[in-house]
Amino acid sequence: MVRIDLWGGGQKIAFERGKTCVSIIYLLVVVWGLTVEKFLKEFDDYLVLKNASLHTRRAYLADVKRLLDFIEDKGLATDVLGQKGGETLDRDILRSFLGSLYRLRRKSTLARVITSLRVFFSFLEREGRLKRNPAANLRAPKREQGLANFLNVEEAFELMAACDDSSPLGQRDRAILELLYGSGLRVAELTSLDMHQLDLNVGMVRVIGKGNKERVIPLGEKCAQALSSYLKKRGELIKSGPGSSRALFLNSRGGRLSSRSVGTLTQKYANRLPVVRKVHPHSLRHSFATHLLDAGADLRFVQELLGHSSLSTTQMYTHLSIGKLLEVYDRAHPRVQARDRG
Repeated sequence: MVRIDLWGGGQKIAFERGKTCVSIIYLLVVVWGLTVEKFLKEFDDYLVLKNASLHTRRAYLADVKRLLDFIEDKGLATDVLGQKGGETLDRDILRSFLGSLYRLRRKSTLARVITSLRVFFSFLEREGRLKRNPAANLRAPKREQGLANFLNVEEAFELMAACDDSSPLGQRDRAILELLYGSGLRVAELTSLDMHQLDLNVGMVRVIGKGNKERVIPLGEKCAQALSSYLKKRGELIKSGPGSSRALFLNSRGGRLSSRSVGTLTQKYANRLPVVRKVHPHSLRHSFATHLLDAGADLRFVQELLGHSSLSTTQMYTHLSIGKLLEVYDRAHPRVQARDRG
């Protein structure tokens, strides 16, 4: 029989080594006096204080819940639990958890899970529930730098034209696609828009992006026209549902439109293209950036419009436009011109 002094009031738990498992769920309920739901609520409150976006909070909470479920389902015995004041959940357990996800997740998702765990255990350190962060030295997999999925200009125009403007929902869909393509919004940014964030008189939309950072994006003529047409019919969608008076884009029941619904309607109209292909809302964001750079827009200007905190993130679009760059080079460089004359 072994007695271990755990953090949190010097409580001692006795267990027989190799036979009885002290689980993280036990710690939550007995040692810390918390249910899993309350524990995750505390973590969510911490993320709110860190200005994490709703999308980030949902992802981090889901990742942590997945870890807690993994530990409980596997019945992992943590013999090191509580040693030296509670240095538990060692890296071997975390690596085992990540290994269980490896074949099912993309590298970008695994990298996010590791970030979630780092933030989670940092939270536990700040709360005095752990003396060290067991995820601090975990190495994230190198992310693939694949080509972004985007439409060419003709396909983008055909997608806009595929909408049926004869109904309020059709006009809403046209406004959504025009805004995604014309302003490069993330789908979560679009669905979170409230009426007061749109100013058609000035031709601007105020967007709250990642980290609750606000940016102001201009609206093109076609986009403004589509939004104006939708707003004239929006009242027909308003019901007594919560948030109907605030949300810019409403569903058929009068509630705020979800990101999943935007994805569904985007693919619905993509299926009407001459060449059917997989198109998601982020494809229109990629198309927005690529077409701007093709037309000679400054990289930092595109960075501001996209809301990227780092220029390196925006640079992923530069290699997509290599054909356009070669075309400009052939047309403008004096040595190429001299060759053509010779």
